[in-house]
Amino acid sequence: MESAIRLGITNDGSRRQPYTASPEPITGDLVVDPGIILNAKGFNLSVEFYYNAKSNTNWVYGQGRSASVNTFILTGNASVGAVIIRGDESNVAFSVSGGVYVAQNSQYSGSTLTFSAGVFTETFPDGTQIVYKDQGKPVTPEGYVTYQVSQVADGSGVTHTYTYGSGSELGYLKSITLPGGNVVTFTYASSKLSNVTDWTGRVWTLQYDASSYLTTFTTPLGCSTKYTYANAGATVPMLNVIEDPRGYRTTYQYDSSQRVVSMAAGSAIWTYTYSNTAPFNSAAILPTGAITTYITDGTQLVTSEQMPEGYTATHSYDAKRRKVKTVTPAGEVLSVVYNDRNQITVSVDPLGNRTTYQYSTANDLTTQIDALGNIWSFTYDANHNLTVSVDPLGRRTTNTYNADGTLKTRQDARGLVTTLSYDSFGNVVSVIASDGAISTTVYDSLNRPTVKIDPLGRRTTMAYDVGDNVISMTNAAGETTRFIYDGCLQVATVDPLGNRTTTTYNRWAKPATVQNPLGFVTTMNYDSMGYQVASVDALGNISTTVYNSAHQVIASQDGLGYLTTYGYDAAARQNSVQNARGFITTTIYNARDAIATQDALGNLFTVVYDALGRRVASQTALGFRSTTVYDAAGQAIASIDPLGFITTMTYNANGQSETVKDALGNVTTTVYSSTSNRVIASVDALGFRTTMSYDIAGQQTAMQNARGFLTSFTYDLAGRQKTVQDALGFVTTSIYDGDGRPQAIMDPLGRMSTTVYDAASQSIAEISQLGFISTSVYDALGRVQASVDPLGNRTTQVFDARGMTVASIDALGFRTTLSYDSVGNRTAQQNPRGFVTTMVYDGRNRQQSQTDPLGFMTTQAYDADGRTISTQTPRGGLITMTYSARSELLSIGNELGQITTYTFDGVGRPVTRRFANGDVTTTTYSARGEETLRQYKDGSLVTQVYDAVGNRTQLSDSTGITTFSFDAVNQNTGKTDPGPLVQAYVFDGAGQRTKLTDPDGLVTTFAFDGNGRLMSMTSGSGGQVLFTFDAAGRTTMQSFAAVDRTRTMGFDANSQLLWNRDFRTGQDMQILTYTYDGNGNRTSQQGAGEAITTYTMDAKDRLTRSQRSGVGGFDYNFTYDSMDNMTVNGEWSPVATQTYDAANRITTILQGSVMTTITFDANGNQSIVNEGGSITTNTYDFENRLKVVRKPDNSLVTMSYSGDGQKRTQVSGASVTTFVWDGTDYLQERS
Repeated sequence: MESAIRLGITNDGSRRQPYTASPEPITGDLVVDPGIILNAKGFNLSVEFYYNAKSNTNWVYGQGRSASVNTFILTGNASVGAVIIRGDESNVAFSVSGGVYVAQNSQYSGSTLTFSAGVFTETFPDGTQIVYKDQGKPVTPEGYVTYQVSQVADGSGVTHTYTYGSGSELGYLKSITLPGGNVVTFTYASSKLSNVTDWTGRVWTLQYDASSYLTTFTTPLGCSTKYTYANAGATVPMLNVIEDPRGYRTTYQYDSSQRVVSMAAGSAIWTYTYSNTAPFNSAAILPTGAITTYITDGTQLVTSEQMPEGYTATHSYDAKRRKVKTVTPAGEVLSVVYNDRNQITVSVDPLGNRTTYQYSTANDLTTQIDALGNIWSFTYDANHNLTVSVDPLGRRTTNTYNADGTLKTRQDARGLVTTLSYDSFGNVVSVIASDGAISTTVYDSLNRPTVKIDPLGRRTTMAYDVGDNVISMTNAAGETTRFIYDGCLQVATVDPLGNRTTTTYNRWAKPATVQNPLGFVTTMNYDSMGYQVASVDALGNISTTVYNSAHQVIASQDGLGYLTTYGYDAAARQNSVQNARGFITTTIYNARDAIATQDALGNLFTVVYDALGRRVASQTALGFRSTTVYDAAGQAIASIDPLGFITTMTYNANGQSETVKDALGNVTTTVYSSTSNRVIASVDALGFRTTMSYDIAGQQTAMQNARGFLTSFTYDLAGRQKTVQDALGFVTTSIYDGDGRPQAIMDPLGRMSTTVYDAASQSIAEISQLGFISTSVYDALGRVQASVDPLGNRTTQVFDARGMTVASIDALGFRTTLSYDSVGNRTAQQNPRGFVTTMVYDGRNRQQSQTDPLGFMTTQAYDADGRTISTQTPRGGLITMTYSARSELLSIGNELGQITTYTFDGVGRPVTRRFANGDVTTTTYSARGEETLRQYKDGSLVTQVYDAVGNRTQLSDSTGITTFSFDAVNQNTGKTDPGPLVQAYVFDGAGQRTKLTDPDGLVTTFAFDGNGRLMSMTSGSGGQVLFTFDAAGRTTMQSFAAVDRTRTMGFDANSQLLWNRDFRTGQDMQILTYTYDGNGNRTSQQGAGEAITTYTMDAKDRLTRSQRSGVGGFDYNFTYDSMDNMTVNGEWSPVATQTYDAANRITTILQGSVMTTITFDANGNQSIVNEGGSITTNTYDFENRLKVVRKPDNSLVTMSYSGDGQKRTQVSGASVTTFVWDGTDYLQERS
């Protein structure tokens, strides 16, 4: 439905409100505007009942009242002109000469007037026409004939027809007939309008007092607005009180000139003052005392406003009293030029950028030229309907229309056509998309949609009350949501399962309380003017907002009382924020845009905008600049990073992203359907294609990857994904509850996991496939307050009034406490043993230092762009970092100044790495970004090959070639190492590996329980390992059948191992018990029949003493430096004393008289170990992996590695050992 035609009345909705209307501040005029809007074809019918405080009218609408439908023309005769009296009692006077009517108002009239065959026709620029006829009303005492509205028609000829009464109701509006035959009737009693009845029988009722003043206006819902009249400072009765349907009253007082001098709404009082002498200035004073002063030119044009924010805005007008310029301290914020038809032809922004507009002789906008010279053009039919729009790139959108002006087809720039069909009332009843999909809508007699049917036939239904409020909505799955009203406002929502959310409102119709389905209430408090000043959550925590008298936000206070304050510039733009720590961030503006931000440390970040206000560049505090380039249509076509690398984008005719070319020229492409704008394929930079399929409703039903394998999807009636079938045919099913929440997932093996929700849709329980239940407990604010595992072990979180976690309590009751500063930086953490770690932050809230429980401090330094450039350790060592303009890590230097450097390609991938010893490794990538080649300093290579979807299929390195195979769902099904050494893998439908065939052909099988945990592993040689678990998923038994050995384990509530028992059939082998402190450090260990071994920890949880009494007893002591390096190891005999270099590498070990020295190469690898003259030397490869060990006897041990860094072989003398890996897990060694 279209908006209503207002019969020439200017919409001033900000003042002409039905309950709290405010006066026009220059004249003091009060206009109140209750009304009715009814859906109709072409344009809606709006019937508004205006009260005008200065009106002397007393007709069928009551004393001082008129109606929008009571627009009429007064004329003496056809030769002396005419006056159009609008329904709000504004008027336009026309003179006539030679049969031509010319508007006489100095301000431009937006319509033209003609007279022919006894009928006046008023025509507006958009083609709307009002036809006026003499309906027989008596000539006025002044001798004027009245011509009343007979018809209102839009530019396409869609018409509302007015009929009038006769006899005692001569000239009374009796009905308005809308397109399709719907009729609105007007009923009168005692010469006053008493009822308006629509075609369904809904009735709006008007009542009057004995003096013909309207006293009540009642809607079909029974919502009544009441009006009380009194002199209230004037010399005649005036509208004194409006009482809205909820009983809230707004009271007005007047001066003797019938100007409003005060308005009271609750405790809030607005006052207005006026000058009775030229130039007739005035002022409006808010309840806060803030004053707006209006300076006029003496003809009611405001030339300047002294704003309550403290600045002055000045206004300029053209000869026809149109505002053409406004200047504030920020500059010219409004600058426009009008043509003689009241159309803006030039608009100049505050920076002087000009947009120009051109119009046809039929008043249609035909051309728009922006400040950069880009041209948009528009074409219209004879009825002012937009038929063609062409953007600056020449992309064309075309519309066709039915004879009644309803849109028939829309053809987008790709040529795709959408077709619309209508019923006789102008409702869209079907939409045929470009791909043939048909969506239909069914309407009730009031033209409200009651059924929507998607292209798959799925129906959504809506029900309404008599006030046009949707009271229920039922989706295609039969799930109904209800909306409950108190007659005027929505007070509750009830979801399909009956869970209710309730809202109450204040006098400004703003939410005062919201009660969720669990009964928890959030309260909002407002000031007397309806601005929210506080929010009280369900736990009573209060957040407040503070305003100045002009209602600018000057402070906000959180639940702990911490204050953030805001400052403003001379143009009332927010230009500073001071956080609760006192640090200030400043915003800098030009006349139009925020162009820079200065942080609390003085670092300046700038932004550049083009003439159209688009962000085209940003520059960091260090001067690094990123740029965006736009085409003529405003699409971002390139981005240039701070290093000058360019990424370019292209778009299709509809502006959808089509290609992205990275800085290296690699192109990824998005492909769209030829019959719709849906994405049907993506093509990666290597040309591999992934395709998508959809059903007629636009739901993705399948995806075919670049290997040709298909994943398919199905949906339930509500459009929720129901099943996913992978390329192997395995199906995962999702089940939803009545509220549409995912309730259960069934995997391809039929195992089901379930989620349980409370009334507020919070997940309160997770039930595993085996029925084990984990629960979550929420506080009144919906935060997880406690988690309970299936064994009943409970962990708890404690929150402060700001919502920060201030404590966590583990399942054994041990408490970790967190402290924060005023802006939420964590400043301290106290562990369960009572030891505290503290943190300090700089003005940008970056961690500046951390002090451990022993007082050792680590500090960080940052550059102006906020990147960490150094870390100083507690021993004073300095680790340094440098970065590129793109913030890539270019170098990192350790405490000894040994530096590793990196270079990057145009898309930010590392291409070289230079270790401190000068070794350089170069990496090459595919267009898709996969590593394909790694070249070391000696020229040796590691190459990798990938399939169409990115699975690595081959690895070639100095040890040979390894190949990998994958199934249809990209599970690794086989691996062949050099040798060849072949492995094969089998998976079940849930992706669990059930079989491994090793290089010797031996098969190991794996079995899993319902929760997906490994239950048994049976090797090809007959060995079997069994596992059992408790409800919390902890391993409680391991059984090794081949060696007749079983281990059982017990745990505490924190899942710490309390005991383990090793036994063979009928025989205990070993039983150990353990204890722990609050931090989880093991404090004792005891074997059966043995003395207790105790462990002592320092404040940093480092082992400082290990002690056992009795036979075999010992007492070991350990000491550490500030970097946790062990300096004394008392476990060695004799005791070892150890020293470290600045990079925390152990350099000497003194054990009795024996000194061991350790030397490191530039990369930090241990290269020489001299143990009392016995020397071992180590050599490393280019990845710093141990390659050769020369022992003191000069014998060698040599290692080789795969390209993945896994040890492949070890050669010691004549012995060669080959290592086989199962993924990242060691599988076997072969000699």
